[in-house]
Amino acid sequence: MIENIAQNLPTIVLVGRANVGKSTLFNTLIEEHKALVSDIAGTTRTNNEGVIIWRGKEIHVIDTGGFDNDENESFADEIIDQDERALDRADIIVMVSDVKTGVLPQEKELARDLKKKYKKTKIFLVGNKVDSKKVELNLGEKEWQGLGLGYPIPLSATNGRGIGDFLDILYT
Repeated sequence: MIENIAQNLPTIVLVGRANVGKSTLFNTLIEEHKALVSDIAGTTRTNNEGVIIWRGKEIHVIDTGGFDNDENESFADEIIDQDERALDRADIIVMVSDVKTGVLPQEKELARDLKKKYKKTKIFLVGNKVDSKKVELNLGEKEWQGLGLGYPIPLSATNGRGIGDFLDILYT
């Protein structure tokens, strides 16, 4: 049923490495616990889809598996294929990062690949796990600016901090 509804809506795709909070953000955005959330990397093996409703407008959202899954795992190629199919449908790409771990090499590679392959698609960078103002200050560091995706949008998918501002940005 979501596929029929989604055909007429703009599509946002959440991407990033494993355990940055994509599924938690997805659940927060759709206001239900549809995606399984765990501290174990590779928990999201199939894409989750839902609809965000904000200020009376709807957007289709897709939660993807982590792009850094172990290539030796039998399902890693399938996850990457699913992620790429979702990205091909995206009107907006949201690259989710964990501000507590900082920018890792996988994120630099992912940002570079996204900018190269999806030149005509809006790409936003989200700094997730911003649970306090002190943590938010870390987003001004050069490593985040070096990704070339603009200043990270600070939020906490767990406690809801910054979600409204994030949605306002997406809907403009």
